[in-house]
Amino acid sequence: MTPMTTTDRQELRSHGPTLGRLVGDTDAFLEHWEHAPAVVEASADVARAFPLDRAFSLLGTPGLPVSCFRLLRDGAPVPQQEYSAARERPGPGREPFADGAALLRAYEDGATIIFEEVRLLVPEVAALASGLEEDLGFGIYCAAFLTPAGNSGARPHYDLASGLLCQIHGSKVWSVGDPSERWPATPCGDARPEFDPVLETVLRPGQTLYIPRGHPHAGAATDEPSLHLSFAIKPRTWRDVLQSYIRLGETPEPLRELLPLDHAGRPPEELAAEAVDRLRAVLRSPAGWPRRRKRRRAGPRGDGPAARRRSRPPRREGRAPAGPPRVRRGDRARSGSSGVPRPGHGDGRPGRITAVRGASPRSPAPVPCGAVRGRASAPVSMPRVRGPVRRGPGAPSPGR
Repeated sequence: MTPMTTTDRQELRSHGPTLGRLVGDTDAFLEHWEHAPAVVEASADVARAFPLDRAFSLLGTPGLPVSCFRLLRDGAPVPQQEYSAARERPGPGREPFADGAALLRAYEDGATIIFEEVRLLVPEVAALASGLEEDLGFGIYCAAFLTPAGNSGARPHYDLASGLLCQIHGSKVWSVGDPSERWPATPCGDARPEFDPVLETVLRPGQTLYIPRGHPHAGAATDEPSLHLSFAIKPRTWRDVLQSYIRLGETPEPLRELLPLDHAGRPPEELAAEAVDRLRAVLRSPAGWPRRRKRRRAGPRGDGPAARRRSRPPRREGRAPAGPPRVRRGDRARSGSSGVPRPGHGDGRPGRITAVRGASPRSPAPVPCGAVRGRASAPVSMPRVRGPVRRGPGAPSPGR
């Protein structure tokens, strides 16, 4: 393990007010960083960030997605169907709501309720998590665990992230062991690691338990309900640095070369050592690691389809209103003062319908049709017609 340097200690001491609120003596806490569990004293205001009554009020808040909660009964996860309520309008991508009454019933039956999105729901907790991120430089995931009296929470397991467990209400018995593998990269899954405790403690309000990543642990509430906040420190390792550095730049020439012909018979360690030597040579070269070239667009704003669309003049908001309808010549026979053709031409036949110039295709104009001599007919709305109206065979052309 790389020890904490003096510079790191001074940095945390001068810029770590939130960390100091959670762990008290920062120097004593850093003695256990990444290698040993510890119980430290927290500030009294941490417990006020998420009190017990606030937790129960969240359970009864309507409209919260079911993913805001997770339930454990005897260490095993409880299906979401047992504490979810369907939406009035279900559909793809519409997550069910959390059923507050079902959550309370499960809690009374001995289930532990995990508040997964407590950072988004409680501003005071969000402030603590954000301050801790600024102090440590790592991402923080925060959750709250509400365990009924005399019940256990999660089954024995280890986490891939180190955690700060701040007891808010009640008390909880914890057992922490040594890891079988230092800083593991894969979760334990459904396996229950067996371990000999190196730390056994009863965590009480105002205390914080630090569990380094990879250390197996298990906890159970005492004769009173237990509520604690868990701040998980998302790890960022040297492997992540190398992977992100390689993704940022282009692959240099020494690493693009084919492996030797005898690579299949050589040990993987030997090939890895040669790859490291090539990587070291690239980083020590004057040019350094080649950065990825960005594509340049022609012109200040480009000349693609999007740029051409931007250069077009804006469309007019609307057209000029159409004038009064005009009737074609030859259809004014037997028409009134308005110029609209009247049905009937003295031969008992219904009047012929012709297109009306100037009429908007969006609003059909009432046109009388189907009337006979001596009888008036009600106006009938003419359907919308797009384009010119073609005359049928035998219909007289205008002017004849």
